Amino acid sequence: MFADKLNFLMSIIGISGGELAHAVSLDPSYISRLRSGKRELPKEKHFLNDIALYFATHIRTDYQVKLLCEAMNHEDEWPREIEEAKHRIQDWLTLQEGAQREKIKGVLQGVVSAFLVDAVLSPDCDPDLSQLEKDVGEYYYGDAGKQEAFLRFLQLALCVEDKAELLMFTNESMNWLADDPEYARKTKALLTGFARAGNEIRIVHPIRQDVSEMIFTLERWIPVYMTGYVEPYYYPKVRNNFCLRTTFVVPGVAALISCSLEGNPAEALTLVFTEPRAVAASAAEMEYLISLSKPLAQVYSARHKQDVWKTLAAFFAVPAPTIVIHDHLTPFAVLEEFLEGAKDSGGKALDRDSVEQLIRRNPYTEMVSSPDMDKILAGEVPIQLTHLLADGPKYLSTEAYLANLDDVIRMAEEHSNYNIMIVPQAFFDIYLCVKKGVGVLVSKADKGATTFYIQQSDMVEAVWEYVNTLMTQTKTPNKKVLVKELRELAKAIRR
Repeated sequence: MFADKLNFLMSIIGISGGELAHAVSLDPSYISRLRSGKRELPKEKHFLNDIALYFATHIRTDYQVKLLCEAMNHEDEWPREIEEAKHRIQDWLTLQEGAQREKIKGVLQGVVSAFLVDAVLSPDCDPDLSQLEKDVGEYYYGDAGKQEAFLRFLQLALCVEDKAELLMFTNESMNWLADDPEYARKTKALLTGFARAGNEIRIVHPIRQDVSEMIFTLERWIPVYMTGYVEPYYYPKVRNNFCLRTTFVVPGVAALISCSLEGNPAEALTLVFTEPRAVAASAAEMEYLISLSKPLAQVYSARHKQDVWKTLAAFFAVPAPTIVIHDHLTPFAVLEEFLEGAKDSGGKALDRDSVEQLIRRNPYTEMVSSPDMDKILAGEVPIQLTHLLADGPKYLSTEAYLANLDDVIRMAEEHSNYNIMIVPQAFFDIYLCVKKGVGVLVSKADKGATTFYIQQSDMVEAVWEYVNTLMTQTKTPNKKVLVKELRELAKAIRR
């Protein structure tokens, strides 16, 4: 139980085991054993005071405190005094409560799975603008005013007849957008409608020291990313500013500007304006910011087939520890075939032997759901990433599934680095591949779905830490027992 809580605390501030060990003067291997549950808490828990103090000092933002309170079932106001916060965290770390495991897991999944899984277009893409006031002032106050201002701004953007682009940046709190589900649904529909009309959206995200806040911000925009019309960027210098700002601009049409002070309860002022020179000045400011920024992610669909296969082959070819989460085992037997597209785009195809060489050198773990016999016998098991083919997605026939299963069993027996974890059901209805220090690939098997590829180091580290947390919470049999189960499955398919 302590391991779950420690992993949770580390995840919401985005710190590695080595960093925590250095901060509290412990050996990194000791922290690793505590996190895995292999090391029980000693009777003399002298180091817990330092650990609790560290987290009490670093869990300070509203969103971090919200996550911690949810996990602790803490309903009172979180103490502002560091010493009191430290005592509450220390008491919680030493309290053994069986029900807390699912609570912590639920909060973690709420943070990151929303970022990874909620990557779908809003089903309501026929926004009703009739309820928006046509003649409103350009000054708006507080969060309620910001909501009204954003709707007004999106109304102006959607009324443009020619193709347009939307430039966006904010480092202000996004609570005004997320706390009201009905309002969030409406704005998602408006943004999706703007993108589906063929308009482009360029979003610049600030990089923060607090990775959990980055994830919280990103999850609000990913549904729009998946339209394929969005270019996401990040400003590479970390800025935890006291003065906060939001700038949304449709050049030549309208701009929304808001400024606030961090922690200030006073109503912030938001402006929406259409005066040409003012809009042009805001657009020029955003273009300058984008020129200083770097791409945050690449979004691919079937129409990007040349680029995507080159990217996929390069990604899979990098030697690094790898974790894959999917409903089904990776079809190694056909991997070479669907990476052949890299040759056509001037890249180097990743052949079957190269894949096995990578696994020999680095840990490769698959977390999959229990095999679905009905899908296997019906030939309905999807081949990961083949929805990106012009004639995709493709599926494994029963014979091909069986051949791949035999190959997987052989690899599990021959390679100590290759591990499989079978869970009752997949954590996510997606394909997720994360390579430590390299990148994250997120995709769905649906026809026309997009693939989201992240290389920004803070986000890659956050996802890597998260999937490792899931693994430590998942009980799985040893490899011999697992191989026996897979052999039984192969036998059942052959009957």
